[in-house]
Amino acid sequence: MTKERAEELIEVFTDADRRAGLTEAEINACPAIDEVLEAVHGA
Repeated sequence: MTKERAEELIEVFTDADRRAGLTEAEINACPAIDEVLEAVHGA
């Protein structure tokens, strides 16, 4: 495993841990993946 890949995995698990602590209201305020992809890549 490369250092870059290890850093990516750490980022994924850190983000997952942060999301686990969100309230229901915070979760509902987050955009859905399709909304994010459209915003980033266009329609």
